[in-house]
Amino acid sequence: MANSGAKGFVVHQNFGQEQSVSPTGLSLALSSVPGLFALAIDKDDTILEATESAREHFALGKNDGLRHLIESCRSDGRAELATAISKARSEPGTAVSFDCQLGVGLANIRYLSGQAFQELAEEGAPGRLLISGMDMTEERAPRIHYEQVLDGSVQGVLVLDKLDALYSNQVLLDIIGLESLADIQEVESCLDFVHPDDRDRIASYNRARLAGDEAPTRYDMRLIHKDGHTVWVDSLVTMIEWDGAPAVLLALQDISGEVKAKAEKEKSENILEHVFDLSPDGMVLTKLSDGRFMDANQAFVELTGRERSDIIGKTGEELGIYDSLSDRNRIKELLERDNVVRNLHLVGRRSDGSTSHVSISVAKTTLDDEDYLITIVRDINDTKRAEEDLRESEEAAILANRSKSDFLANMSHELRTPLNAILGFSELIRDGLERSKGDERLCEYASDIHTSGHHLLDIINDILDLSRIEAGKMDFSESRIDAQEVMEQCLRLSKNRVGDVGLKITIKCDQPILFYADKRRIKQIIINLLSNAVKFTPAGGAIEIGAEASPEVGITLYVKDSGCGMCEKDILSALEPFGQVGSPLTRRNDGVGLGLPLVKALVELHDGKLTVESDLGEGTKVSVILPYERLTG
Repeated sequence: MANSGAKGFVVHQNFGQEQSVSPTGLSLALSSVPGLFALAIDKDDTILEATESAREHFALGKNDGLRHLIESCRSDGRAELATAISKARSEPGTAVSFDCQLGVGLANIRYLSGQAFQELAEEGAPGRLLISGMDMTEERAPRIHYEQVLDGSVQGVLVLDKLDALYSNQVLLDIIGLESLADIQEVESCLDFVHPDDRDRIASYNRARLAGDEAPTRYDMRLIHKDGHTVWVDSLVTMIEWDGAPAVLLALQDISGEVKAKAEKEKSENILEHVFDLSPDGMVLTKLSDGRFMDANQAFVELTGRERSDIIGKTGEELGIYDSLSDRNRIKELLERDNVVRNLHLVGRRSDGSTSHVSISVAKTTLDDEDYLITIVRDINDTKRAEEDLRESEEAAILANRSKSDFLANMSHELRTPLNAILGFSELIRDGLERSKGDERLCEYASDIHTSGHHLLDIINDILDLSRIEAGKMDFSESRIDAQEVMEQCLRLSKNRVGDVGLKITIKCDQPILFYADKRRIKQIIINLLSNAVKFTPAGGAIEIGAEASPEVGITLYVKDSGCGMCEKDILSALEPFGQVGSPLTRRNDGVGLGLPLVKALVELHDGKLTVESDLGEGTKVSVILPYERLTG
């Protein structure tokens, strides 16, 4: 909007000439001048008088007032006209200039330039508001052409006179988050929308350009959006003529996405470069088309025993890094089939001719529109040595275990034969002495020989069972078992061993429990646990044999006693073969510590587990937990 003029009223008769006219008789003075328009408006905003050109321009009806006049303007000139009227009324006797645009669509737009003037009536009271001006559309034809083209541009466009905005299209407004050109014109300088770090540079370009000196015509810069975030733009600058005067046309393309993508790519490349350089594994970048090495990290240089300069530009075949060319062919085959190679074990050859076991992983990648291979080479010599040592140890362990099993099997056979003879003859002697009422001491000696022989035979059988389990030669024959029935059988079988020790032994099974297992081994498990409970429970104590089942836990068979109990250290010892827990309650023929280890091994063969709960002086509960899936019926 132009500045206020002097008192009186000035109108444009034609482009370049001016004539002063008194407000009185305004219509008569203007009606005969082509292109001019004039209106007289009362203090209540009623239009008192208007020229034909004014009525035509603003499409005035009979009852239209000042509000219709303002709203007839296009949005980008409406505010300027309203501001000029407001200022004229606040400063009576002063003419205030304005520009506005009328019409719908670019093809029908009309440009008006005029003034608003508030008369003073008698005694200083406000008089009529006089508005007049001239249709400047023809004079502004070049500018109209520019705006028609620029409004349809996909780029943001800003026209500047020095650093003041003359025009902006909607794309430009969207880039910086504003609604109209007036929002741009409110700031002191368009540089306010430029990022602080770029302002000095952009200002220097603009000064040089307006002075006729050389300045860059294309560059990137950052703008500040209304909400505060940064917008990167690609700027193309040119000089044009705007309303007959030189101006700067700035075309802006939002490239924030491209800048962000470039930054992310650079970040990724920097990370990759650091990984490449610092990786403890050898890494090499190879051209897919000819297999030539383009880059190699220090780990690869050290692994191959070559200088980096000797590696770059060469192929693996030329360097002789493959111990066999079939290895190279194998890599090619895997890449063609799977597009990737993972942990392929090869033998690589160093520069001195020595070989090294390596693990190769290869992946394809594209850089600057060309295909490459990234290869990771890991030294696995230590792993190979460890695997070889482990293999040798396993073979030695298997051989030792086989020898042990063979020895135990042979020993048990050799021991069983004389033991069976000892048992048979001792039983004959004992029974014969009892019938003949012979010497009681001899009868007792024969009974001790017979009992000791049975104990020794049990130990030999336990050792043989453990050796069979370790050798994987334990035969299983599963059948349907009734938990109540098998516990009663075990109790009857154990009475001869338990003897009269003054213990209360009960069976607890609150529900029918039928399950699949090897019945002979389940009996062996329960009898072993019952024998242990008897050994460590003093006279007058109690032992409970029980069974229960639940989906959450499984099938549980347990033996619980009120004996001396064990500490945590003793429990661990009792579960080891030949491990024994010292106790004054341990009775004669207490075994060699194979009971619980054998039970544990038999339980695990049934895919179960053994748990021991015990406290010193509180007794012990040993539970055999089998999978719930073994339950039947």
